[in-house]
Amino acid sequence: MTTHTQEKVRPRQVEIRDFQPKDYPRMVEISNLLYVPHKWTEDEARYEDEHFDKKYFLRRWVGEDPETREAVAIAELSHMPWSFHPQKFWMDVEVHPDWQRRGVGQAMYAAVDEELRAKDAIVVRSSTQESKAESVRWLETRGFVEKMRNWESHLDIATVDAARFAAKALIPEGVEIVTLKEERARDPGCLRGVYDMVNEIGPDIPNPDVYTDATYEYFLSGIENPDSLHDGYFLAKARDRYVGISNLWRSEGSPDVLYQGLTGVVRAYRGRGLAWALKMRTIAYARQHGFRQIRTWNNTMNRPILNINEALGFAKQPVWITFQKDLGPGGTR
Repeated sequence: MTTHTQEKVRPRQVEIRDFQPKDYPRMVEISNLLYVPHKWTEDEARYEDEHFDKKYFLRRWVGEDPETREAVAIAELSHMPWSFHPQKFWMDVEVHPDWQRRGVGQAMYAAVDEELRAKDAIVVRSSTQESKAESVRWLETRGFVEKMRNWESHLDIATVDAARFAAKALIPEGVEIVTLKEERARDPGCLRGVYDMVNEIGPDIPNPDVYTDATYEYFLSGIENPDSLHDGYFLAKARDRYVGISNLWRSEGSPDVLYQGLTGVVRAYRGRGLAWALKMRTIAYARQHGFRQIRTWNNTMNRPILNINEALGFAKQPVWITFQKDLGPGGTR
């Protein structure tokens, strides 16, 4: 996610260096200022970094005030494990609000661009909300073009009349809904089957590139994440095969909110109401455990899941736009 503004007033100098562990608190502080609805914590940031698959590239830079030595901007460049290509990257640049419009974003981008050239990159992507007009212009000015859109949607649990959707939540014959917590207690080796199902569904999720399987170890890091809710991780099971999923995770920064992960069903079991049944389980879980809201993201072209979310009352937030910059051979511009 990228937040920038036009930078033509009173340029300010920053010294750019590599990210250090001491920078986690300030990185999280800047991010939380820019994305108020999606606060996270230092512990969550450290966990993500510690478990990022080391076979992929990840580098982060800090823009530092030369007078106070305070970090005022963060830039990040990484491979995209969900659609891996060795010469395609994801970029984030975040500038503290007090330092925006002063050339800091461009200075950070210059550091990223130098790395892209060194990596012979052919594509770099980033994203911002359509409502952040200056961020959109910042990317477009640097040659980025729109590639994909995703709705962010919020569901206030108190507004859902579960009885109204009871008929849609019926589980088809031959299928049962279980939780990951239950399955792990029954069979500690069940995670391999869940992993295989996720990778079977993955290619059908709208994506600018071909889907690539994450490593099993990377998948496990998500399962073991302290924010993962194993009793809120719902699986549709047909005999010994997992055929559907809808999982939730919590947020330390927003303790009354749940985030919806993947909701999907393998092709052979679609059209039987399983996605509805799984979604209703997540809503029931949120209500039973006192959560105020569920948040999710869906591609604007993913009409089947959007139909369900719209019927349930998920309220659309400003759309997130994925931007892409195509780089010439050898990283030339």
